[in-house]
Amino acid sequence: MIYKKLDENVNCKKKHTIYKQIKRVKLSKGKECLVKLVQAMKKKVVRSMFGHQN
Repeated sequence: MIYKKLDENVNCKKKHTIYKQIKRVKLSKGKECLVKLVQAMKKKVVRSMFGHQN
C-alpha cells in the first residue's frame, strides 16, 4: 500500500515535469513565431519607409 502511494507520487511528478516541458516547448515556439512576425513587420515598415513596394 505504501509502495503504491509512492509510485503514484513519482508518476505524478513525472507527468508534471513532462507537462512543464511540453508547455515550455509550446511557449518557445510561440515566441519564435512572434519574433518572426515582428521581424517581418519591421522589414515591411522599413520597406514602406524607403518606398520599396513589392
